[in-house]
Amino acid sequence: MSLKTKRIIALCVCCLLLAAAIYQNVHSRSGSDNEEVVNSDSSEAEEVIFVQDYNNQEVGNDAESESTAEELSDTEETGVKCDNALDYIAELRIEREVLRSTEAEECMTIIEDTTASDGAKETAQETVDSISTMTEIEDSLESAIKSRGYEDVFVVYDDEGSIDVTVIAKNMTEDEVNSIAEIVHTESGISEEYMSVCSVY
Repeated sequence: MSLKTKRIIALCVCCLLLAAAIYQNVHSRSGSDNEEVVNSDSSEAEEVIFVQDYNNQEVGNDAESESTAEELSDTEETGVKCDNALDYIAELRIEREVLRSTEAEECMTIIEDTTASDGAKETAQETVDSISTMTEIEDSLESAIKSRGYEDVFVVYDDEGSIDVTVIAKNMTEDEVNSIAEIVHTESGISEEYMSVCSVY
């Protein structure tokens, strides 16, 4: 899956979450609070609803969202809200490890198969080496970024050469995003166009 496709999917997921949050927010309003929004200028009401729902949207296990810190002020919540950020990061990490372990085991089976061709064994060995390299880079990045004071960090380096970083943070400034991007570039050599940074809380 290309980086562009991933970003389109992430954007679609965010839009669906936002739409669901807006629907829930509109139908849960009652009494004077509801009347206040109805009686106010329509454009102002829409803005209020958008900000509230953006700050209170929930993220599922497969949600990915790019940071928009450069478009928001330092006082606004730029992270995506979830039930438990630590659990969410832990689930992402487990999923990554399961996928990597499964892929590595399949490659080792090919390598140890006496009937497999030399080409197949060579390809399998390259995949095993690639998994090892990606894992080392991910561990290094998670430690380096977490040392900046984040409660937890999840990094995934895919086989297409892109890196996605998820940190636990309610607010992220543009400087913080740039700082993380610099760490990723220094540790992996990946340019900014092939990386994404988002936050959950």
